[in-house]
Amino acid sequence: MAWAGLLTGIMLNTFYHRGCSSFTQGDPGDPCLSFIDLVFIFAVAVGAGLAMADERIAIIGFVISLGIAVFFFLVALAVAPFLGLQDPIIQDRFLNQSFLIAFRYVFPFPLMVSLFGVVTGLYLEGKYRISEV
Repeated sequence: MAWAGLLTGIMLNTFYHRGCSSFTQGDPGDPCLSFIDLVFIFAVAVGAGLAMADERIAIIGFVISLGIAVFFFLVALAVAPFLGLQDPIIQDRFLNQSFLIAFRYVFPFPLMVSLFGVVTGLYLEGKYRISEV
């Protein structure tokens, strides 16, 4: 849950503070992930890999944490429209756009960076046995 929460936090922070050129020039589906965001995603995955001793649990946790992070991201974006804090016309477009943004937040680079981070964390954990300390 901590892994998914941190990924959700990175996604929401990037969503609410995005200002890349493609977003400002008319592509609202661009997640605007920067290199720093990918470094944070990698660091979170390495930390999760260091905390796990079993490779099977780490890989299953990788898939589950990304799925939960996307779910939490979509729920956080959908709260305002469902509470009636937005116009109903904007609500449909916003919710449809949020699915595209969530997909683009996860695929392809964050998915690969996170998987590489988990593998790196598992390698470091296996070499130094950090979880046994």
